[in-house]
Amino acid sequence: MSEIGSGGGTSFPGGIDANSTPEVNSPNTGKTKARKEVVEDLTAVVLAIENELGTDPAGSVTDVKTFLQTGHNTDGTHKGWIATSSYASFNLAVAAASNKNLMIDSSSPMTGNVTVLATTTIMPIYPGVIVSNGYTLTFNGPVVGNPMHQWLSGFSAGNVTGLKESIPQWFGAVGDGVTDDLLAFQCARDSTKSMYVLPLLAGNYYKLTNALVIDIESFTLYGSGVKSLLCAYNSSGYNAITVTAPHVTLRDIGVTGTLNSGHCIQLGEVGNPAHLASLINIWLGWAGTNHLEIVEAISSVYINVCIDRDSGYRPAALIGASEGVPTHGINIHLS
Repeated sequence: MSEIGSGGGTSFPGGIDANSTPEVNSPNTGKTKARKEVVEDLTAVVLAIENELGTDPAGSVTDVKTFLQTGHNTDGTHKGWIATSSYASFNLAVAAASNKNLMIDSSSPMTGNVTVLATTTIMPIYPGVIVSNGYTLTFNGPVVGNPMHQWLSGFSAGNVTGLKESIPQWFGAVGDGVTDDLLAFQCARDSTKSMYVLPLLAGNYYKLTNALVIDIESFTLYGSGVKSLLCAYNSSGYNAITVTAPHVTLRDIGVTGTLNSGHCIQLGEVGNPAHLASLINIWLGWAGTNHLEIVEAISSVYINVCIDRDSGYRPAALIGASEGVPTHGINIHLS
């Protein structure tokens, strides 16, 4: 049965009634006699609904509101979740987000320094973005949802802290070989102790117009292989990466340079050692000066560090540190 009046009151409708056989006034207006099939079909529908929902399924208005508010706030939003689009500023959104999940679903300006509590979970949703306006932002709670877009805008290096892990794209890195990604990398570095470098399409790289200095002890910078490629793109002798803190790990990345750039990677400076560094699965390409410059890096570990000798303007070179030039784990690739 799908047409009320065609089932003889025998079953629940099998489809939405289309009213293809409308009732008419017969024999005359005011003297119409309803067909029993229509009445019985309507009765069958009501009985089926009552059997499904029970008696008085709606209850009072108070009952309905109480039920709805077990999973929703009074404004209709889901309980436990709030969104920046409901607030005039990020500061107001964070103030309302204690013990809640805060979705970054809009352009949310900061009006002062903000500390996100450990009881607040942040979930950036494209194209949502927090706009710095010159203020600082400290995270104590988690970031979830695996965001891959820029959701932190206008920040300077050091103005975002406390992230468990960070990627340069959150701060605007592009990786097209044209845009200068240095500031995005600096912001990501200062926001965490673990930075992930997303892999790029073949032929692209992250352009760094000055050295990315890693001066944070026990810092990890890692990627997904040679396609996570950083390039010292300058003519002023600047390195791609300079490490000036101990216990730093670089792994699963590619690093290259340009004709007059500095080293691909430099470990340590005089007076700023990079002792106990770990270089694991590193590909070093074109080097403006040396592929790997080791200044002060005692007891460091080199595992599968591949230097592409013919890719650079300079020949592959290792400058010895106080413990001597390492040989184990360094592979010179003659392409």
